[in-house]
Amino acid sequence: MDMKEEEPVVRPAPERNRRGGQRGLIALTAVLTAVTVICILVVAGDALAADVSINSDVFKPIGNVNIPTIIGRIIRGLIGISGVLALVMFIYGGVMWMTSAGNKDRVDKAQKTIIWSILGLIIIFSSYALVNFVLSALGQ
Repeated sequence: MDMKEEEPVVRPAPERNRRGGQRGLIALTAVLTAVTVICILVVAGDALAADVSINSDVFKPIGNVNIPTIIGRIIRGLIGISGVLALVMFIYGGVMWMTSAGNKDRVDKAQKTIIWSILGLIIIFSSYALVNFVLSALGQ
């Protein structure tokens, strides 16, 4: 008996149906467009139903505010976003530490991430307190 090794049969991978992904994208676009149109119609309907003029509150979504107030709101928003990012980095460092499985390099990297994110949070809270103080002193 001649024993030959049989070569494994290599079959090509089946092609994915690319139209399914396109259909999902088209459906998502259609839904978002419909929601946008409905929102516009609701807002326009409210504006047309009332006796409005160009000076009414419908056309002033942030009210009668001055430039320093707008800048203060933008600064507070940016500080809030940076606080969220620092908190996310703190959580990321904790997850990295828990999943390090005793690997010394990963534990050190996780500890540094946590320390720097705590420092970032301290700086962000300090800057928020300073901005709040300055804006309240300016009468905002």
